[in-house]
Amino acid sequence: MATAIGPSGNRLLAQVLDIVGVPVLAPQLTRVKLKAGQVLHEAGVTISYVYFPVDALISLLQVMASGETTETAIVGNDSMIGSELMMGVDRTTSRAVVQCEGTAYRLPIDIFGHELDRSPDVQRVVLASARALMVQTAQTVACNRHHALSQQLCRWLLLSVDRLPGGELHVTHEGLAHTLGVRRESVTLAASRLRDEGVIQYSRGLVRILDRHRLERDACECYRIVSTECARLHEAAAKAIGRPSVLHRTEGGTRLSEISAHRRPDARNDALRAPKDRRRGERRTPVDRRVRSVPIAFADRRSSFDRRAGYPQLVARPEAESPPRELAG
Repeated sequence: MATAIGPSGNRLLAQVLDIVGVPVLAPQLTRVKLKAGQVLHEAGVTISYVYFPVDALISLLQVMASGETTETAIVGNDSMIGSELMMGVDRTTSRAVVQCEGTAYRLPIDIFGHELDRSPDVQRVVLASARALMVQTAQTVACNRHHALSQQLCRWLLLSVDRLPGGELHVTHEGLAHTLGVRRESVTLAASRLRDEGVIQYSRGLVRILDRHRLERDACECYRIVSTECARLHEAAAKAIGRPSVLHRTEGGTRLSEISAHRRPDARNDALRAPKDRRRGERRTPVDRRVRSVPIAFADRRSSFDRRAGYPQLVARPEAESPPRELAG
């Protein structure tokens, strides 16, 4: 199967190259061949490189103390391995394992971090990719808890095919069992049903999608939620390229003048209406949340000074004694 093996084969890397410039970043990229089962990084270990898969599929796995694993997200030609760098960390709690062999481009983490620091547009597209992975992770957790294995398998096949240039997957029943966190026999039974119904073709570790419409119909809503939200995030990030960033990095931190420039024109009116809104019991606007010097009244307490202790204490005012009740008769 002929596939594009250039850097543009990964959508996120293509965006970064357009922003930074091919002559600047392309010489730093290294094309690598990833083999099935290869571990790119372990959980808790410092990440040395970021990877941009082109025609490979990589699983992010959570590893239990017993050695059992469960997949939380899959990364293909839409994203990267190492997006945690955008969050200010250089390690992760998951293990990155190659699920389907193929080609990827590798970049040292210090070079990629430098481009993140100097370009708000690179920050924007990488942050959208990291957010898409979070959406996929959260929906995968819900899917594993509430949906049947047959639905989980359909979801996984669809998400995997969407992240590969072709319509076929190289995966074994054993690999699927580790990915979904179930027994191999259960995966074999679910895959056999799809093959008997003409939805997929499976032979010697090669899976081909024959009826995608039927596969989408049999999948749970998790696939539609993940695919729709990921598409929305990437589209929004692409449209925002070139616009001024509100949270622009500077040596002194966030530039407050840019935040003020991006406030709505009626922000001042919101601040003036805030006291009236609070009297009506409405919620305060974000503009009105500021530090003020407000006198605090203590209704049932008085302040005294303990000379021996040398610091002020709050002493509760004793309650007035109620007159004793008279016994009747």
